Amino acid sequence: MATVLELHGDRLRLEEIEAVASATAPEVVLAAEARERVEAARSFVERIVDEGRVVYGLTTGFGAL
Repeated sequence: MATVLELHGDRLRLEEIEAVASATAPEVVLAAEARERVEAARSFVERIVDEGRVVYGLTTGFGAL
């Protein structure tokens, strides 16, 4: 197993999760393309909030949760 676990946002093997949980993967990083997707999603959410729109599960919660 590599010493650095790079998260791409598509697949995560059980062995990788175990390595993080047991601290044998000393570094976890977010891949550039995954970071871009996160930033795009955040921008989308900020736009919805700025517009005052109501979106179930985003601005209203998830029912009993």
